[in-house]
Amino acid sequence: MRDKLMAFLYIVITLSVLGWGITLLLEGKDTRIKGVKLSKAIEEQLPKDSVSIVHFFSSWCVYCRVEFPYIIELKAQSKLPIIGIAYKDTQEQIVPWLDHMGNPFKEVIYDESAKLAYQMGVTSIPQTFVVNQKGKIIYTQNEAMNQASYKKLIDFLEGLDGQD
Repeated sequence: MRDKLMAFLYIVITLSVLGWGITLLLEGKDTRIKGVKLSKAIEEQLPKDSVSIVHFFSSWCVYCRVEFPYIIELKAQSKLPIIGIAYKDTQEQIVPWLDHMGNPFKEVIYDESAKLAYQMGVTSIPQTFVVNQKGKIIYTQNEAMNQASYKKLIDFLEGLDGQD
């Protein structure tokens, strides 16, 4: 019995360490997911003639609050429409939050059940996607924005000028 318990603990600890290691390796990296198709509910909100930005956020998310000034700046600096997806949040919570923080979104979609997030492979929030005219994801920001990741996103968007 003791040997089985020790074997079980060994497996649990090993898997935990591997998961932690993989997280550290991926942390801070931007990921370009080519060819992934958006959910129909999101795609219907996007203009067909330009690249768009889709941003998952929540009123209860501390990191979302910290990075939100970058989303406001992104709206000011970019001509691209930004669609906000309120992850596990309701209109009653989001509307006052956006009234206080500012609303950079062309449209807000409420994803109370996290179904859209699941369909898009959202691993944590906040998360930002750049989507082409065909509804395919061409850039992903997998963490709260900071000065460096914001600059990386702006550089990517500037590289699209003339291609959209």
